Order: sequence, then structure tokens, then C-alpha cells
Amino acid sequence: MTYCTLAVVDDDLTARTMIKSLLKETAYQVAAEFATPKEAYEWLCTHDVSMLLCDMKLPQMNGVELIEMVRTIHPDMPVVAISSFEDFEFARGCIRNQVCDYLLKSNLTQARLLSVLDKVRQQYHLQGEETPEVSPIVFSANDPFTLQRLHGLIATNKLSLEEEMTLPVELCLDFPIKSGINWKAYRHDNCATFVDIITDVLGAIPHVIHVASDESVLVILSFSRDTRDPAIIQKTWQRFVQRTRRTCFRLLDLTITAIAGTPGTLEETMAELPSFHAVEAEVFHQTSGATIQLPATGTPSPRSPFMANGYLDVLTFALTWWDGPLAHDLLERMFLQWGKSGCGKAEIGMVADRMLSLLEVPDRGECITQITRLSALKDLALRSCDEQIVTRSDAARKAYPLPVFSLMESVKQQYRQNLSLQAYADSLGCSYTYLSREFKDKTGLRFVEFSNLIKVNRSKLWLLDGSVPLKQIYQQVGFESSSYFFKVFKDVEKVTPSEYITKNCSLS
Repeated sequence: MTYCTLAVVDDDLTARTMIKSLLKETAYQVAAEFATPKEAYEWLCTHDVSMLLCDMKLPQMNGVELIEMVRTIHPDMPVVAISSFEDFEFARGCIRNQVCDYLLKSNLTQARLLSVLDKVRQQYHLQGEETPEVSPIVFSANDPFTLQRLHGLIATNKLSLEEEMTLPVELCLDFPIKSGINWKAYRHDNCATFVDIITDVLGAIPHVIHVASDESVLVILSFSRDTRDPAIIQKTWQRFVQRTRRTCFRLLDLTITAIAGTPGTLEETMAELPSFHAVEAEVFHQTSGATIQLPATGTPSPRSPFMANGYLDVLTFALTWWDGPLAHDLLERMFLQWGKSGCGKAEIGMVADRMLSLLEVPDRGECITQITRLSALKDLALRSCDEQIVTRSDAARKAYPLPVFSLMESVKQQYRQNLSLQAYADSLGCSYTYLSREFKDKTGLRFVEFSNLIKVNRSKLWLLDGSVPLKQIYQQVGFESSSYFFKVFKDVEKVTPSEYITKNCSLS
């Protein structure tokens, strides 16, 4: 296919990505892009393009100075200036150097850009060129990505890769779960920018990229004979991951989980890729932003029971009584145990559906299909929980008399203490009898029953994760003795603490 080729010079990766996006499937192709004037000038000394798009504010020198230098080697090359702001000096310099047009990034659209490029093309009688096949540095998910194909491309000089020493690095975008947007388009667009970030960070380092999905990008780095020292290889890939992380967080507000393989020949690297898929299951449970280096060290932790029914039972209670601290502690412990359980995505999806239903998350089915990290589900759960607690607390504040509402809040905050109803009534300047009667009338519970309910549900957190011995749990929730705790627990739950653990000891 014939194209008019362009070189783009702009130190802002986002701007370069936007321009390439606007020119997709048009008669124009970005043949080269540069972040610095020096790189652009050196490349233009040995290459030709139909026209140049140049930012005005650049590091080392401004756009006008670069255009003046380019004029010495390509006096007739059409130049279009782009800038984030209007500046008289830049505009005057553009006129002096016969710049074709001055585009502002703030109102740059595909129609506006194509209109200017078409005008330049007609004015300079530019003919499209049959562009040579571009080296396939980036393979999409639909492209065959096999050792045989890479060998063929290397043999025909269509891919520059050193086969003797390579290293695979998989970068997984830690996407949040979003509702109310086209999340597939959101992820696809961010992944496209992510690939541009990777390419920009790697620069001249020989590499090939395989976009396995919108969440996962595989990069194979290759090393020349003088850079094959293990320390250099380690430093190179770690620096690459760190720089990509920083840029990705700055531009996309996303973190990255990285999996690095072991150095070896291209054949060994391709043979190692199946082990990445095995690690991806572990990545699902990793905290966002983790780095894993293969081969993984240590033995995997044994699966531990995940007491989903118990956790959802306590969550129901916390939401019913708008107990924010209990709900937060519960979700933190729940997701910690969830990660240790080794539950698969299918099991997690079933429990997540019940949890998000309790949290009244809209479009919860769509949210569940977006789960690529357990940490993303946790963030969604905590955000939704906060919203529910605020809504229910505001409703309760209106529904209950102030003395009753305040007393309930105090019990939830001071559950470890044996709060005295008499002392609380005295502090409010009302009678014990009035406060006791109002509390029972409005809540349906006697004060001591409500207090015990809070303590018992708090105790379930330690019962469910096993972090405190059974006989010591009573101390964590403010009961005076283990025997009294056991009695109250059975009165409330109709089972003993041990029976409660057995009842909920299941993976789902």
C-alpha cells in the first residue's frame, strides 16, 4: 500500500500516541517518532520522509531551532508545527522557516489533522510511496508467534534479534474494575498506549513484543555478545521494568505486575513460555505491582479452606448495622484468606457474585467478567462498602433518636469495653429507664443483646481466619471469661464456636 510517510518529534509520549492513533487507516503513516531533537536530526540525516511534524517545546533545543537544522539537510521538506500553546516567538520562527501550518494540541482532531496534511500534500505534489514491510517488532494476539516464524523473520532480515542470548519478560497491566464505561475499549486503548510506552522505554535495545491480550504483553529482549554478562542482563531487564512502571503509572495511572524468565537462547526462551502461563495463576492472587522471577523459588503454599459463607454472613451483619470498621476489617481479612486459599477464578466468581450483591454493586455480572486480579476485586469491594456504609449510616441517623444512634455508635467503637448503659445515660443527662426503653423500642433489641451481637460478630473474624487460639478469642472482644463467651456465642448463633468453624470450613 502507498503512504505519505511522516516523522514525528515530540517529547510527550501521549501526544505521539495520539497522532499515530489519528492517522490509523489513513493515507499517512508515521515512519519514525522521536522524543529528542538530537535523535530526530541524526535519523533525518540518513532517511527521507514525506513531511515532518515537530513540537515547538522540546528538550535540548526548541522546535524552531530543530527546523532550522533540518532545513540544511532537507531544504524542501514540508514541516507542520504542533504545540500545546500559542506563542508569538514560535509562530514568527515558523513563518521564517516556511512552516506549512501551526496546530494546537488542545483542538487537534482527526479531521483537522487530515485537512492540514491533505493541503500540504496537494501544495507540495507529494506522491504516496510503497512503504517496505515494517519489521514486525509487535505481534498482536492473532499473529502466529512461534519459534519457526521468528527464525524465518530473522533469516530474511525482517527482525533484528540476537538468537544466542534472549530473555522473556511478561508485563501484566493491573486494571481496576470499572462500571458505567465500555471497559473492553478502555482496556484495549490503554494496552495500545502501554505497547508504545514499552517501545519508547526500550529504545535501541533489540526486542520483539507479543501482545497476548489487552492485559498481558510479552517482551523478548536480546543481548549482543558484549552485553551477555549475567549482571548486565539482570540490570537491563530490571531497569526496563522500573522505567516502564514509572511511565505507565504517570501516563495511565496503572500499576504493572512483571514476570521475568531466565536468560537463554531464543529456542530456550520460547520453550520457557508455557511456564509463564502456570505462573499467571499465581499472579492472579499477587498484590498489584509485584515482580516474579522464574524459576519460582520455594514450594507453593498448601490450599487453606476459605470460609466464604462465614465471611458473607459477617458482611451482611456489618451492612445491616452500618458497622464500617467491622466491614473494613472483614474485607481485609477475607481477601487475605482468599489469596491463601488458592481458589480459582471460577470459585472466586461465584463468591464475588454473592458479595457484590450484598454491596449492591450495579452490573455486578459485567464487573465479575473484568476480574484479572484479586486486588482489583478488593478495591471494588472496599469502595462499594464505603458507599453502602455512608448511605445506611445517614438513613439510620434520621431513623433513630439521637441518644439511641449515639449509643449504638459507641458500642461499635468500644466493643472491647463493657460499656455501662447507666453511665452513658448519666453522660447524656437522661434516665436509665428512658434510654433502655427507647433503645428496645427502636432497635428491637435490649442494650445487652445488641452489645453481645457486636462482640460475637467481631469474634467471627478470628474464628474464620484462625489467627487467634479459640480459647483466647474472648479477650479480643471484651468478654470476661471464655465460658461466658461460649455461652453467649451459642445463644446468638445456636452453635458453639467450634461448630461454627466446622459449618463454614469449605472452599465456597
